[in-house]
Amino acid sequence: MRRIFIFTALLFPFLGNTQVKSTSTVQMDLVSEIKSSTSLGFTLNPIIVNGAGGLIYYSFGGSFNAMNIANKFNLFTEYNLNTGRYDKNNNEYSYKSLDFDKKNANLFEFTIGYTFDEAKNNTEKTLTLAKVANTNYITNIKAKELVSKIIRVGYNHQGQFLSGTFEPVGVGQTNYMIYNPINNLIFGYQNVNSLKSIYKTDKFGTVHAAYQDCYYIDLLVALPNSFTYIENKEQSTTSNPVLTPDLSMIQQNEFRENFRKSPIGFRAGYKTFSSTSKQDFLRYSFGIEVGSNTGYYQSSKSFGISSLFQWKITFGIGFLQSLK
Repeated sequence: MRRIFIFTALLFPFLGNTQVKSTSTVQMDLVSEIKSSTSLGFTLNPIIVNGAGGLIYYSFGGSFNAMNIANKFNLFTEYNLNTGRYDKNNNEYSYKSLDFDKKNANLFEFTIGYTFDEAKNNTEKTLTLAKVANTNYITNIKAKELVSKIIRVGYNHQGQFLSGTFEPVGVGQTNYMIYNPINNLIFGYQNVNSLKSIYKTDKFGTVHAAYQDCYYIDLLVALPNSFTYIENKEQSTTSNPVLTPDLSMIQQNEFRENFRKSPIGFRAGYKTFSSTSKQDFLRYSFGIEVGSNTGYYQSSKSFGISSLFQWKITFGIGFLQSLK
């Protein structure tokens, strides 16, 4: 058991516009530190916000992650259920389906990975020892961290909505909203930093420093799919905009010729799981992702390909994310 003495900062936030700091000595005994990055975890994500193609989607979902099983193998699955969207063009929020076929921008993803290298580093982190009223007791610690380098492959499915205006010959300007299912192969790399240290303190009892930080970058390769055919269905364009249903076959072909498909996309992201100082089994998660998706875009518009740019922010609570 290693015994260390530290100076702890007491933060009293914002008394007026002044932040008051004071220090005191705390005795900390290192009880244990990380031995393996192997972990299993299920995460509930009640808040998922992502944007693409001029729409902002609100979803909830869950994910399962198995990391470094047998010190080598990784598995990740995720499902997001779309519950609503905001259309900035119409300044409208709705829970209704966007198109007349009642589709939603749900997402499903599955990846498997292989850990080809893992190193043990020394790192310095800020640890919250306790929170009492408006006072945070924090300190800096030096601890061991495992850094895993992982290559991965997988599959991704998500709904793509396209909206805009089109002016076929002899018809005039028409608003449209159509849906395309996009399926991608995923080829990527991720770097996962894992840390778990347990300390016994003379003033705050037993505290945990535990987290997994994941940085990743992926190449998305689109699988073949056909552009949506606009069916001749009667539909109100006031409450639910769709392509005007009286287009002839020639006009529909003209409409489709205004679109191109991007066969590849890229994304980069960051995800983290971290525990409280007292409850190692319950993790809080946060993720952010940006990139350009595969799929269709209106090539007849200047910068139409920008509609494939997307971003995603996720908040969640993780269970069974314990490290050894």
